[in-house]
Amino acid sequence: MLNNPTPEEKRALSGFLGKDYSKSKSIKLTAEKMEKAILKTKYGKTLESVSFQDILEAYHGEPLVSHREEERLFLTERKAYFDNLERGARSPLFIALIDWIRGTKHNRFYQMYNHERAALTKAMGHLNQAFALFPLASYEYLAVFSSNATGNPHAFDANENEGKLFIYALQIIHSLESDWEIKELNAEERAELLYEFNIMTDDLLNFVSVFHASGKNKNGNENRLLYGAVQEKAFFHLPLKEIVKLGSVTSASGKNRLFMIENSSVASHVVSELLRYDINETIISGNGQFKIATLKFLDAFVKNGGAIYYSGDFDPEGILMAYKLRKRYGDSLHYWHYDVNHYHMALSQEPISARRLKQLNSIDDPALQPLIDEIKEIKQSGYQEKMLLKIVEDLKKVNE
Repeated sequence: MLNNPTPEEKRALSGFLGKDYSKSKSIKLTAEKMEKAILKTKYGKTLESVSFQDILEAYHGEPLVSHREEERLFLTERKAYFDNLERGARSPLFIALIDWIRGTKHNRFYQMYNHERAALTKAMGHLNQAFALFPLASYEYLAVFSSNATGNPHAFDANENEGKLFIYALQIIHSLESDWEIKELNAEERAELLYEFNIMTDDLLNFVSVFHASGKNKNGNENRLLYGAVQEKAFFHLPLKEIVKLGSVTSASGKNRLFMIENSSVASHVVSELLRYDINETIISGNGQFKIATLKFLDAFVKNGGAIYYSGDFDPEGILMAYKLRKRYGDSLHYWHYDVNHYHMALSQEPISARRLKQLNSIDDPALQPLIDEIKEIKQSGYQEKMLLKIVEDLKKVNE
């Protein structure tokens, strides 16, 4: 196809092909059409035994390949490339990765094969070495794992291309063994995925705030850190580094329930009030976001038969957090102070933009729908700070 031909090109092709192209914005040329035109010229008799393809091959100095043949050769070469990687596999996990790649029409590995083959070859070598280290016998920092696999402690960092490919590969492997959805991950989802493979990132600044909980370590012994905190009546930050030791968690009061108050200042005030009235309830706070520490602490609690009562802010972000917990813990998660009446009690003058309200469309939970409808109607946020007295009073009631 010749697009936007010049006047000279239009005149030349009109005369050569015997068709008026003077008003054409594009001219479609085929080998068959050109060959017929050549044979009609004075050179036609001389070139009868020579095809137009022969002329083009002589001009270019190499055989011409059709698009179909070109595609076939490309697929054959690509298959050979990944077959060769499989022959060098050092673990069944790497073979599983190669099988997934070959069975998926569009993926990042094929994109890299098309455009960055040298980088792909290097990355696949590192993934092969990394997968050979699994399963890890104990938790290991990402930098240490990366160094052992590649010789570079920063090769699998989140901002590095190999780090992004490593996370993508881990998602693929995890999806083959569970219902994990392969998608773009935020920082906490990435940390949780790594945790599934016994790899940790920042385990000191990754924490959950805990009051009045007890637990047992994986070796069966009572966790003395939680025990000491109960004795001291301490509301403290429990880091992931300590949470990984826990085999089970329960309420220190024996009620096997906890109240999760997402706003940290509200949670701190509530704990102060509980201490004032000598009420023993387990309170935790994720401090406004679900860090891996919060989720793993809750995992250990629910695994031990515990019930979670969740209370958060009345805005799209808070409701999405509640919904994510419900999806994760099912009937073990109860919405607490999370209905239309409490929304009006917590109502502020802070508007919610249409863009933020759209986030609520992804929630599919009949228990939350009346609240969602009301928030969409009023378009204003509600905050836990305005419910402090109500939260404390209700905790006092359930302990009467």
